[in-house]
Amino acid sequence: MPGRPRYHLMVGQFPRLDLSDVREVAHGRAAAVSMTWKSGIVVRVEPRNDALLRRCLRLDVQAPANSCYRSAEVRLRRRPCPRGERYAFQCPGCERVCETLFIRWGLFRCRICAKLRYQSQARDPLSRQHDAIARLRRKLDADDEKPKLMRWRTYEAILTELHARQQRLDSTWLSYMPKRLLRTLIRP
Repeated sequence: MPGRPRYHLMVGQFPRLDLSDVREVAHGRAAAVSMTWKSGIVVRVEPRNDALLRRCLRLDVQAPANSCYRSAEVRLRRRPCPRGERYAFQCPGCERVCETLFIRWGLFRCRICAKLRYQSQARDPLSRQHDAIARLRRKLDADDEKPKLMRWRTYEAILTELHARQQRLDSTWLSYMPKRLLRTLIRP
C-alpha cells in the first residue's frame, strides 16, 4: 500500500512497566517491589522524593552484563478523578503523563517517545474498514436484524453507519485496484 511503511515496532515487543504493577509503592503502602520480565531483566521499584519533595519512583534495573539498560528516576504526577486523585507516570523523555512505560534503547519511555504503535495502527485502509464493519455487525443479530432489547434509534444509527462504512470500503477497494483490472471490468 503506498504511503505507509510496511513494518512498525509494536507495543507488545518491548518490556513494559504498568502503573498497576507498582500501585502499592506509588501510594506508599509498600516499601519496594521487584519484578522479573521474560528477558531476564529484574526491575526493583522503590519510592523516593526528589529535591522539591515531589513523589518519585526509583527504577533499578538488573540485566545481563553486556546489556544497555539503565536505572532511572521516574516522577509521579497526581491526576484528579471522581473519588479523589490517581497517580500516573511522567515520562522521563517528554514529561507526558502516562500509565505505562516501555524499555526502549535501554531507557524507560512512554509509547510515543519509544516510537511504538498499537497493532490496530499498523493495518492498511482495507483491513481497517473490514474491522469497523465487523465491529458494527457484532452489535446486530444474524442477517443484520435488530436485537431484542435494542432501541430503534440505535439500530437505525448502526445501520446507517454500516452502509456508510460499506460504501467507504468499496471506494477504498476501487482506489487500490490496478487500472488494468478496472479497464477489463468496465469493457462490455
